[in-house]
Amino acid sequence: MHSGCIKMKSELRKEYIKILKMEVEGPEPSRLKELNQSNGEEILRRETPLSRYGAGILYPRVDSLESFTNTLSDGINDDSAETSDFEGFIDTNEDLQNVSPYAQPKRITDEEDNDSNDDLIKMVNAYKPSAMGLSCIIPKNAGVLTVEINCASYLKKHFDCHYCSKIEDPSKANCRYCGSSKKKTKEAYFRLPLKYSFKINAEELLNKKEFKKTLKPSDSSENYKSEIGFLKDSKGLDLYLLVSDSNNTSENEYLLRISLINNNSSEMDLEKGYADIKSEDCFFQCGFNIKVDQSSDGFSPIETQNALHSERDIAINNLLYRNRPVFAIGNGCSADWESMGNKSFSIRTECVPTYEMHKIDAQQKERFKDVSFNFLNLSDKGSKKETLKNLKKLPQIYDAWLSKKDIESDDLPEKLKPAAKNNILQCRKALSRIREGISILEKDETAMRSFRLMNRAILLQHLKTKQKTLDWKLVKGEIYDEPEIKDEYVEIDLSDKTTWPDLGYDPGWYPYQLAFILINLKSITDKTSDERENVECLWFPTGGGKTEAYLGLIGFSIFHRKLKNPHSQGVISVMRYTLRLLTAQQFQRASSLIVACDFIRNENQNELGTIPISIGMWVGPMTPNTRKDAKKNVSELIEQHGKAENRMIMTKCPWCSCSMGVVSMLNSENNIEKQVFGYVVDQKSVRFVCENSKCHYSSLKRPIPVYVVDEDIYEIKPSLLVGTVDKFARLAWDNSNQDSINLFRYIKKDHQDAPDLIIQDELHLISGPLGSVVGMYETTIQNIFSSRYKNQTIYPKIIASTATVTRAPEQMNQLYNKKYDSEKFISEMVNLFPHPVLDYDDSFFGKEDIDPEKSRVYVGLNPSGYSDPKTAQVRIISSLLQGTKSLNVDEEKDRDPYWTLMAYFNSIRELSGVSTLVHQDIKSGYMPQLQNRLYPDVFEKIGKLDKEKSSEAWSESPIRNIFQIKDLELTSRQTNDISEALKRLETSYPSENRDIVDICLATNMISVGVDISRLGSMLVVGQPKTTSEYIQATSRVGRKYPGVVFVWYNNSRPRDKSHYEQFRAYHQKIYSKVEPTSITPFSNQVRERALHSQIFILAKYFGSRNAIDFPDNQTREIIKQIILDKVAATDKSEYEDTAQKIEDIFNRWEDFSELTDWGNMGGTVPSAQEYYLMFPFGKEPPSYMKDQTFRTLTSMRNVDAECKGQIIERYDEL
Repeated sequence: MHSGCIKMKSELRKEYIKILKMEVEGPEPSRLKELNQSNGEEILRRETPLSRYGAGILYPRVDSLESFTNTLSDGINDDSAETSDFEGFIDTNEDLQNVSPYAQPKRITDEEDNDSNDDLIKMVNAYKPSAMGLSCIIPKNAGVLTVEINCASYLKKHFDCHYCSKIEDPSKANCRYCGSSKKKTKEAYFRLPLKYSFKINAEELLNKKEFKKTLKPSDSSENYKSEIGFLKDSKGLDLYLLVSDSNNTSENEYLLRISLINNNSSEMDLEKGYADIKSEDCFFQCGFNIKVDQSSDGFSPIETQNALHSERDIAINNLLYRNRPVFAIGNGCSADWESMGNKSFSIRTECVPTYEMHKIDAQQKERFKDVSFNFLNLSDKGSKKETLKNLKKLPQIYDAWLSKKDIESDDLPEKLKPAAKNNILQCRKALSRIREGISILEKDETAMRSFRLMNRAILLQHLKTKQKTLDWKLVKGEIYDEPEIKDEYVEIDLSDKTTWPDLGYDPGWYPYQLAFILINLKSITDKTSDERENVECLWFPTGGGKTEAYLGLIGFSIFHRKLKNPHSQGVISVMRYTLRLLTAQQFQRASSLIVACDFIRNENQNELGTIPISIGMWVGPMTPNTRKDAKKNVSELIEQHGKAENRMIMTKCPWCSCSMGVVSMLNSENNIEKQVFGYVVDQKSVRFVCENSKCHYSSLKRPIPVYVVDEDIYEIKPSLLVGTVDKFARLAWDNSNQDSINLFRYIKKDHQDAPDLIIQDELHLISGPLGSVVGMYETTIQNIFSSRYKNQTIYPKIIASTATVTRAPEQMNQLYNKKYDSEKFISEMVNLFPHPVLDYDDSFFGKEDIDPEKSRVYVGLNPSGYSDPKTAQVRIISSLLQGTKSLNVDEEKDRDPYWTLMAYFNSIRELSGVSTLVHQDIKSGYMPQLQNRLYPDVFEKIGKLDKEKSSEAWSESPIRNIFQIKDLELTSRQTNDISEALKRLETSYPSENRDIVDICLATNMISVGVDISRLGSMLVVGQPKTTSEYIQATSRVGRKYPGVVFVWYNNSRPRDKSHYEQFRAYHQKIYSKVEPTSITPFSNQVRERALHSQIFILAKYFGSRNAIDFPDNQTREIIKQIILDKVAATDKSEYEDTAQKIEDIFNRWEDFSELTDWGNMGGTVPSAQEYYLMFPFGKEPPSYMKDQTFRTLTSMRNVDAECKGQIIERYDEL
């Protein structure tokens, strides 16, 4: 336990990082001073330095220096340099480590399943480096260069173990402390630190173009501290400085390459294919730094190009990141530097680089210190006058700030001014819309009433989601154990803050959230407004509260419609996601808002009506499609005591937070028992009824207004519909009842209600093949969602939300532009908010917060010295799991942020390999060895205890109990209840719950929408394929506590190495590195897969109930025009081909004389008399209809055909 002052969480994070760095790079002196040298230096007792460490090692060379210097790559972007496969960075595949003839070919035993056969070649070309270096640009007036080099060598010597004499029976056991028995000579490796420092005259260097210095161990300035001497036979290190001209340097600058090379050599064993390397010939913990005179111009920034970005994006990025220059590129290592404004006078190598990414603060307390945006004051419980007064201060403060930025922009370099002026212009456009929104509230009583009720609903939702979950317990009854709620439930009273959860803050809006709502009020209150056709893109870094912003807009829309017409029904808003995990978690948050809205409606039935405000979840097989399926699922859950898959989704009441669904409890015999709560089966369907008798929704007469069964959703038409984009592929498969098409329109007595809002969250995921197919379907979706009002066709307002996007206007043009000229739509009808201004770290609505307690630190790992990638992963994961228990904390609960390790993988195949490692190589393999090395004395004590006492000793010791390590998988192949998995992740340490997660293995399924605030630690295994995925995934940790992300780079993959070598350069400008998206909704491939679906959907929408109801000429022309209008607006080059394809589809449909039905998504054909218009894409239709039926997508994601494998011949065993 830690004594003295209380440790900050960021200090624990530093300690955690240090633990891992000592594991992979070293040194790691023992905590027992008897096991170290007398000067405190490390002694490796059980293993060689080569088997112990993996990073920061320079191996002996095998070839000549001349070849090396001729092929040295500078890694800086000039005409001769190759660019890497991710834009803006230099390809360092042929870096010092790879091209050096000193480099030792690495013996590969990797059995990792890689994405292609090319990985075999990559593994063959992986090397153990004998050199490391930096590339930089120095000025002519550099003056004197000061070079400092630090490294270590290890000397093999006899070791007298202090503890060997204490072994009770030497014949039966090795010494736990040194690993040897008395039968063997004890030998160990003693660490010898080496340090060199000298100065180089820059003028002489520039004239001679090179500098070489040999550094022998005997020359080290640390030798006087050594008690063990030094390696006399070592040839030491060579330091090389090479100067050359470059196309990217000015006449006052030169390109400088600094290289540190192991001058020892090893003999190559030609038969084995690798050199016999000895630890004594290697140098460990290597690194150097180089400084120039501060009176000079300093190191010059290295410019990188973003070839894939548009000119507009490049100009904006150059402006925003102008104060984050790159001063060095690593070769075989990573590069870092000390910044002094836009200058640097010191650069260095880093083998385990770190970068602290600060949080963008959305609250802006200092900027808005005299303004109150809290929910209560803005609600109907506050003053209308004060509401308007506070709202008007928002544009006033923004206006004054923009005026200052306008003046600042005048001092910018000329090449940056156009981007700056355009940014400010876009901000002033948003400012004008904010003021207009306030004006609407001031003049329109209905809008003001809707706004204030929405604020009350948001406050209730906020408080309800912060309530402690009401868990169930079993108490001993006369015959059986009976369930009851553990804690007393206190209903929240907004007028009595003592009933509120203990928040520690006054809940309210972030300024950007409120501004975004105000900006969009006109589009909701005036359906005929020109702004209704605009597409809004809400952009803010992950974890900044985007969900609350559009939930507020949804709440306003619901109340506004109800106030206008209390009898209105139908879907008001649609929230669409791409991943089912994201959908499930956001559904829980949205449900709390909807029950809050319904609670308010129930109190104000005279003005809001008697029809409940409700929410539905419309997804794929994750939820029941039919009421019959739902009843069956609940019956199975009850009969199997919760062991069946729970497809009903709801795990707690959205009003009182009482546990629902399958609940685990301890019975009187201290065994886990599972029961099902809150799922009530009636004659019609399954209803959600809270079993907390004090809850507002505890009666079957007033069930929770939440629906997850498709048939219920089609009948109820919930106010808010939450679903995946994939589900909309079902529109084409609608039967004659047209359930899914009619879901989005409600017609009664000539009054038609259609959705007012479409919320598309995580916009960046709508790209590539999925984005192209979605873009095609948007053609029909927006028409189905449309309605007629004042003789106009009214479309829903589209809101997109993302934390990472490049070329957003172009992407949204392809997705949502129905008929407008592309240039007009991109420049005038797509609005990004908050829009950047002059600096990335301050957009007015978001400013970088340098508080380390709110930051996330990224740590780069490239331990190329380990024998294979699996070894690296085993050691890193073992160290991180044990490291949490090794932390020096004040209280056990302080370990919680780092207790559950999130391990992120780029594919399920990679994850599967590590999943096996967790159970075999980690828990029962390396981790016990690691623990015994760190705590041999503790291990010895626990080993002497009986089982009951040892269990208690484990928990009190600094050793993590390997027998209780539990893992969890979150991937697309998961069949278990996702909600239950998320619930497990929310369990904090320490906990009575035996099911706390120690390591969660996940793929990109968790990269969006998973908001579990306790998580603080993540390991990313291999650089993700896109920067947006990397940002999204790593943002899952560090929400509430200081976060840390360890990134393991596969040394055999050039792209991984490139990211590692430019670790800081990449991370300090990470949002500018987001790759542009590609969407082509009317390309030939997409037309073949999805165009006919759009025709069938629109035909059904305009009246074709059955497949034989071929549309008349007028309807066909309308359908054709709807589709071609979008083609003309988004991709004119595809217009003629698309028009011809439409004609072909109509002709084929009309000529299908045997046609009997639309078809079904399962592809089942009852008899040979059935002829279907559609057959599931990827499945083979019956031969008699093969040439006539249309192969139709059942999902927008899986667009590849299925193939079956069949054994055609068997071979006898050899």
